[in-house]
Amino acid sequence: MTISMLAKELGVDRYELVSALYAIDAYLSKRLSISGSLRVDRDRFAFGRIAGIFPVAEQLEIEVMPKFMSGNEAWRSDFLLLLARTRWGMLAERQMISASKSRERGINDSLAMVFLTMFDKVSRVPIRTYRRRLLRQFEIEGELDEETVLLPDKDGFIQTATEFSRDNDYNAVMAAAARILSQSASDFDLRARLNRAIYQLGSQGGLPATIPRMVPSRFRSWSDLYGLSIDILDGYGIDYVNQGGVMSPGFVVRTSDAWEEFIRQALVAGMRGCTVSFQEKHPFAKRDNSTVRVRPDYTIRATDGRKLLVDAKYKYGDASGKTISNADIYEGWAFMEAASIHKLVLLYPYAGSDMRAPFEQFQMVTDEDKLIVGVRVNPEMVGFKGLAHFARELAKYIGPMMLEQKMD
Repeated sequence: MTISMLAKELGVDRYELVSALYAIDAYLSKRLSISGSLRVDRDRFAFGRIAGIFPVAEQLEIEVMPKFMSGNEAWRSDFLLLLARTRWGMLAERQMISASKSRERGINDSLAMVFLTMFDKVSRVPIRTYRRRLLRQFEIEGELDEETVLLPDKDGFIQTATEFSRDNDYNAVMAAAARILSQSASDFDLRARLNRAIYQLGSQGGLPATIPRMVPSRFRSWSDLYGLSIDILDGYGIDYVNQGGVMSPGFVVRTSDAWEEFIRQALVAGMRGCTVSFQEKHPFAKRDNSTVRVRPDYTIRATDGRKLLVDAKYKYGDASGKTISNADIYEGWAFMEAASIHKLVLLYPYAGSDMRAPFEQFQMVTDEDKLIVGVRVNPEMVGFKGLAHFARELAKYIGPMMLEQKMD
């Protein structure tokens, strides 16, 4: 659909729509630290280098799917798992894969499920802080104001009391986030549970003028939930847009980050009996008195001593999708040398129609005992049934590669 046709469909001026598109592009570029993702050419537009769901105007919400996910509804829940790390740092391992099984739920409901799961784990030990409260009453509970003893107020003595209360900035932030989720969730049961969570957090006086970025160390068990709540208030990557009283959130991430996390989640869930380290540091060289370290995306170790390096790449060396770039080769050599693991698999997403299988080796680079294998990956060809299903298929493919070379 052209921009002119879309503007007519929405009942807005074409210039107004184009301005809204460029405005959202500027905001996304700032939030995700990328150059312009919007391309406008001959009355058509496209977004690149990002994926997610985000509102452009009150009448328009855009959904940009990463090329490694199919267009069915399953991608929304699985995409939330990618956001779990790339957006707010929560290490969502196997226990969060279950979120992808609920295909009837939209991404808003899935986010509410994650919020409630995290809340249930920590709510038994609430965040309470000491606060000073001003009282006007004849019963003596706190410290009396000297003047009010002689000239009492009509409502009683003015006094201050110290309370150990749930009314604090941290609970206020999480309660506000829960209210936003409650407004956007479509499932009645989820809304009811969110309202109970708000009640458990206690009566709050509103959001503070300056929101603390983290909870005190003594409440560290609440850190992940609090971090998620702050991002929800920030718009989870983009501002919330009020649509007729309903708050519609946006979820965006750089596609290269999403691909990296997609593979990480799949390896963790699929490589049973193995440990998967993410961006483990390995010493590579000396720079004066400091050590230069390299970090391959994934280091896989089996219990029998076999090892393998895996790196997620998003761009090929050329437009054909059949060449490993020189930069990827040089970087891969450094990874293998530093980790003393002489086999590296590079995984590239590919959405072309010329693949005959979900995983296709397209190039090998060798030098003495070192080996780099370039593999094109098309998750949709697995018969995409969610991240858990893809994880099993990826493990079947990667497993034999570890058998090929047993390291000391």
